[in-house]
Amino acid sequence: MTVKVHPYYVDKARKVLKRVSVPDADPMSLAAWAQDADDDKIALITADGKVVGQARYVKPDNTFQPILAFVDKETTQKYSLDHQRLDLGIIELSHAIDEPVVDVRRSYFRGPGTKK
Repeated sequence: MTVKVHPYYVDKARKVLKRVSVPDADPMSLAAWAQDADDDKIALITADGKVVGQARYVKPDNTFQPILAFVDKETTQKYSLDHQRLDLGIIELSHAIDEPVVDVRRSYFRGPGTKK
């Protein structure tokens, strides 16, 4: 089944991929992810633009604590990661799939005319 992706998200994905230093990557995987992702989500992508996992922001119970990002349970289980905190989890994920991984926030896709 092919997902129809709005041109706005494809264009934004191209710009985001350029921003994270992979301008020649295929934007379609990231664009499809962004079109359906909630604002607290983070895509974990490879240099070819493929979304290999997700993370999300978690708001603390205490307002004095920082907002942290964690690799989601599905990604953690799929790649048998020991660390869920994004800063460590992304390194471990990169080693697990033997290629560099970068994180892309859903908020990079906000702008005029967006649905979210």
